Amino acid sequence: MELERTIRSAAPLSIGAKDELFPGRFPGWHQGWSVQPGHLIGVAVSHILGQKTEHTRCFMKTYHHTQQARLILAIMTAMSVMFIVVGAMLFRPLLFSVPFMILGGWLFHSLTIEVADGELRWRFGSGFVRKRVPLREIASAQVVRTNFIEGWGIHHSRYGWLYNVSGYDAVAIALRDGKRFCLGTDEPEKLAEILRNEVR
Repeated sequence: MELERTIRSAAPLSIGAKDELFPGRFPGWHQGWSVQPGHLIGVAVSHILGQKTEHTRCFMKTYHHTQQARLILAIMTAMSVMFIVVGAMLFRPLLFSVPFMILGGWLFHSLTIEVADGELRWRFGSGFVRKRVPLREIASAQVVRTNFIEGWGIHHSRYGWLYNVSGYDAVAIALRDGKRFCLGTDEPEKLAEILRNEVR
C-alpha cells in the first residue's frame, strides 16, 4: 500500500503517452496519461529508503502542426513529367534527373513543427531532415514575411537559415547565443505566441 500511494502521487507528473499504466487501478487518472517507469522507480525507492528526492521537471506536447508543400509537389511533378516526355523523345540524358526530382519531392513534401519535452523541433517530410533546439536557448520569436527570392526548402535568408515549404509567412527565432533562424508556417501567430509563453 505504501508503494501504491507513492505511485499515485508520482503518476500525474508525466503526461503525453497514449495508454494508461495499470488501467482500472487508479480511476482518477485522465485518459491519455501515463507514467515514466524510471521516474516512478526512483521516487518509490527513495521514499522507501526515507530519502528526499526532487521530481524531475516533465513536459507535455504543447504544439504540433504540419504544413503541406503543395507548390513544391506540383512543380516537382510537372517537371518530372516534362523531363520524362522530352527525355524519351529528344534528349535521353534528361531522364537521369527524374529520380532526383522524385527524391526532392519526397524529402520536402511537408514541414512539421512541434513544441514538446522542452524543445522546439521541426522536420521535413518523413523526418530524414530534422533539427531541434532547447526552448531555454530561445531568446525571442516574432512573426515575419519572407519573399520569393528567399525561396522554399532550406536557404540562408535575412533572418538566418530559413526552413519552409510553402507561402511567405514565418516565425523568426533568435537564440541567446546570437544565432538566428526562421521557420515557415501557415500558423505564424500561434507558433510565435506559444514560443513566447514557453521561454518566459
